[in-house]
Amino acid sequence: MTAFGARGAALEALCDIRRRGVFAADALNKACEGLDSRDASMAWRIVMGVTQNRVLLDAAIDEKLAGKAEPIVRDILRIGAVQLFYMRVPQSAAVNEAVKQTKAACPRAAGLVNAVLRALAAETPDSVIARMGALDRKKELELRFSLPEWYTVALIERLGIDGAFAFAEKTGGVKPVTLIENALEPPDDAQRSAAGEPHPLLPDARLYDGAAASAPGFEQGKWIVADAGARAAVSALGLLPGQSLWDACSAPGGKALMAAMDMRGKGVVLATDVAGKKLQKIRESAARLRIGILDIRLADASSYAPERLFDAVLCDVPCSGLGVIWGKPDIRFKDSAAFGRFPAVQLKILENAAKAVKPGGVLVYSTCTFINAENEGVTSAFLEASPGFRSEGFEVPFSPGGAPSGEITLWPHIHGTDCFYIHKMRKAL
Repeated sequence: MTAFGARGAALEALCDIRRRGVFAADALNKACEGLDSRDASMAWRIVMGVTQNRVLLDAAIDEKLAGKAEPIVRDILRIGAVQLFYMRVPQSAAVNEAVKQTKAACPRAAGLVNAVLRALAAETPDSVIARMGALDRKKELELRFSLPEWYTVALIERLGIDGAFAFAEKTGGVKPVTLIENALEPPDDAQRSAAGEPHPLLPDARLYDGAAASAPGFEQGKWIVADAGARAAVSALGLLPGQSLWDACSAPGGKALMAAMDMRGKGVVLATDVAGKKLQKIRESAARLRIGILDIRLADASSYAPERLFDAVLCDVPCSGLGVIWGKPDIRFKDSAAFGRFPAVQLKILENAAKAVKPGGVLVYSTCTFINAENEGVTSAFLEASPGFRSEGFEVPFSPGGAPSGEITLWPHIHGTDCFYIHKMRKAL
């Protein structure tokens, strides 16, 4: 498939997502190996565009299909349709390249692909939405932004219909990769300028259009990938060189590594996670960034008892993840029925991890979701049962006024970050 350059890599990634259920970003990093930065960037835009707009793309494709298409043919149709609808690619290029891919993958369907995409070239997303009878704003929200009904209900419950549209508008495009400088071994000026535009919120970060691994200096350990909201959660810890941190639910390790940078590579960072397969990724990232203070262990944060107390403990707990739809558009295809189990698990982790905080130390709880039961519901229950802890205000560099109450929810359409809930607490002396 990669013989077709960017489109071949996009098809390889979409097939990987469909067959193995991996996240789009992980599939893209694998599929884009060996591509130049231009092709990698286009593959990234195609796959993320398909994932973000799959509901509408499939609805438009199904209107033109006479019967069902094989899965790989549907993936090729999605690749062609997203170029026509959202990427301003000329019809000839989008259609002809899709037909070539089909001839290689499923020759008998080449005529079908040609006919469907030529019909779609006369359409726009707005024309599809109008014809399908979007008579109310909720239905329009679901179709225009390819959101499942359960997601729109949860979003409207939290933000109202106008806020839900603002959220969806902001997260509806392909999110550039945020590359944050390795403070211990920063990139040079040439690597900075080649890594994209300066980040609007973080002075030491860039917005990169493509797979992170292809960014100049990435393999040499000059950059770490992290959203500004994740950076804010680490900043809330207020770490200093020589201190100690337990990152209780660490995988894939970005926050532990940024914490080590804040500590200037001096001190101790215990990084634990219950997912053993993900620990190797933390080790690889630490080696690439040349950060040597991480103690990486397999452990269940809901029951693990470290042999020491820490200046700070971070509980970035497993959650429904609904707030990262901008960067992980495939989050919308999760099984929402499983979300109800999270609050009990989250509270158990927070209660256990709190035992490892030194007197006078800091405890930070964070999630990447907007569900109250997983956020304020958990921290309120914890504080009510833990009189030795109190909320403590903290600064958020890109949010005027910070979080004086000790907790904040960051929003894409308000703050320009993924949706993050952060609550900082301090243990009494």
